[in-house]
Amino acid sequence: ELVTRLHSVLNDHGIDVSPQFIAARHKIVSECVQFPDRTDRDFYRGFNSTLLTSLGVVPNDTLLDGIFSACSYLPWAPFDDAAALTEIVQPMAVISNFNSQLPELLQGFFGDIFRHIFVSETLGVAKPEVAFYERALSALDCDPAQVLYIGDSVRLDMAPARQTGMQT
Repeated sequence: ELVTRLHSVLNDHGIDVSPQFIAARHKIVSECVQFPDRTDRDFYRGFNSTLLTSLGVVPNDTLLDGIFSACSYLPWAPFDDAAALTEIVQPMAVISNFNSQLPELLQGFFGDIFRHIFVSETLGVAKPEVAFYERALSALDCDPAQVLYIGDSVRLDMAPARQTGMQT
């Protein structure tokens, strides 16, 4: 939905960029920008300014306001393939740079499938700091070599998880 809305706003302003290019650049910018636990308009103005620049578009207030209005606070919904998580019998946990509302959101989507949910806002430390992963491992009381960590960011997920000895 996000890429569709970004594409629409750009098209409305006469900017022709493919959805695939938008999605690829959005992923790259997301890898490079540190997200706060709680985002706001100012954060997204900066993020979207960087995204537009990465697309070869000069940011301006009209575009930034249009993107914010069209894309902010989209409803959360799990991808269809996330239903497979409910079939996993091994204990699972989540560590996330998010706020204290994440456990409630995940509970609503999946029930009680996660043994622990660690969020940066609660722990006071965030990805990619190795201390975040170490705190989770300590609470789980398990050998890092026995943990398979799955994430979508090389910088925020894979690199620090590997530093603790987890498989990624």
